[in-house]
Amino acid sequence: MKRYSRLKILFVVCAVAASGSITCGSDRDQGPVSDVFPDSVSVELPGATDVVDEAVSTDITAAQDSSDESAEVQTPFPGLTPEARLLEQPVDLAGIDPDYEPVFSGSFLQDRDWYLLTVFDEAAGVREALEGDGAVKAVSMARDQGFRQAAATCDGDAVCLGDALKWGQDDLNSMADELVRVLVTNGGTDNVVQEHLRPSGMFHLHHALSDGQMLRAAFMDTMEAMNNALQKYALSMDQAELGSLVQDIAATDQDPMPFYEPLMKVTIQAMFALGRDEAARYEPLADGENKAAVQRIPSIDWNDWRFPVILLPGWGPTDLDTPLSEPGRERCDLAAARWKAGLAPFIVPSGGHVHPDGTPYSEAIEMKKYLMTSQDVPEDAIIVDPYARHTTTNIRNTVRMMIRYGIPIDRPSLISTDALQALYISALDDRCMEELGYLPYRKVVWIADGDDCFLPGVTSMHSDPRDPLDP
Repeated sequence: MKRYSRLKILFVVCAVAASGSITCGSDRDQGPVSDVFPDSVSVELPGATDVVDEAVSTDITAAQDSSDESAEVQTPFPGLTPEARLLEQPVDLAGIDPDYEPVFSGSFLQDRDWYLLTVFDEAAGVREALEGDGAVKAVSMARDQGFRQAAATCDGDAVCLGDALKWGQDDLNSMADELVRVLVTNGGTDNVVQEHLRPSGMFHLHHALSDGQMLRAAFMDTMEAMNNALQKYALSMDQAELGSLVQDIAATDQDPMPFYEPLMKVTIQAMFALGRDEAARYEPLADGENKAAVQRIPSIDWNDWRFPVILLPGWGPTDLDTPLSEPGRERCDLAAARWKAGLAPFIVPSGGHVHPDGTPYSEAIEMKKYLMTSQDVPEDAIIVDPYARHTTTNIRNTVRMMIRYGIPIDRPSLISTDALQALYISALDDRCMEELGYLPYRKVVWIADGDDCFLPGVTSMHSDPRDPLDP
């Protein structure tokens, strides 16, 4: 609350000075960008009427008056230039392979929320190595038998089932030791960390660790998060419904399950039963909502554009019956004006099924519809992120798609939104560190009263199993 009050005061001060020039301090330099960005930035703020005039202008090049040779060509949105704020910077992917092909379990929800377990299930040789090891097999048999006994006797009681399914800290530590021994130390699967964990980027927060330490950290993150998801979703269900769900799993999966599957299957099926499949509802995006734009990407000459993308954060409505809020439409109008002016080849609407909780509408999907029908933006110029639930993940999820789709991240991209959020985003470091554990950008800078530009950060590829609605 204290930080918000300071931001609000700063916004008011900056707004008062909108007709002139104001210097706004910045101490959020990261890595090599710090030597190209000064500690204090002079920002030329357009007045509100200037923004409207620019937004409605349909003559981007403003052809010169042939009768006046001194007439100048007018540039739309002259203040929105990346060169004035952030220079291009080389990118160190630190082991991430943008061409990595993820393995697929058959469940998009499992793959997006707990990809490590998909690797255990589906990566060549991994499941066989685990099933063939005596110590791992003993743990699997004990977990399977405990689950089946609970399914037969707990009768949907949450405490009883939780005792049977959750992993204690000692058990997690012991299992992590066995996994490192089988999958890394012995090297029987050509090292699962080198083949999958590092190149996928989904565990990138741990990339500086050794292979064994990285596998251990990924396993602990995954299973602890799954314990929490079981508690939040499955164990909060109606007792009779939970009992029936568990019994159905036990009856359907009669073969002994690997050590991780009882907890995973109960959790995932409970999420589906409760309608909490938002994290996978639009997969595969590249072959669905984003197909037209993805097919266009290889034809883009990025040197022809000021920015690779325009990130458009959503604003959810306050009721379950409204697909798109009025502020959401206003943000769409701002982004469309910048796209029509030729600032970037793509708009990225970002926002999931967030407000109010349980809404059937994704902010990004509804913004895409509005952009196409009300602003005549073609589908191949729109890349949607229908999952983000926070301002931090608006940026993170956009960076992920840029890397996966081959959009440059060595140059700044634009964020266009309302003035207060634009200012707030420029001071987002503390919240990112608190919620994500890292910055999803190398630098973010407020460049106008409704716009920021940012240099993407590759750690955005890290998947966060703690939030199964938007990992």
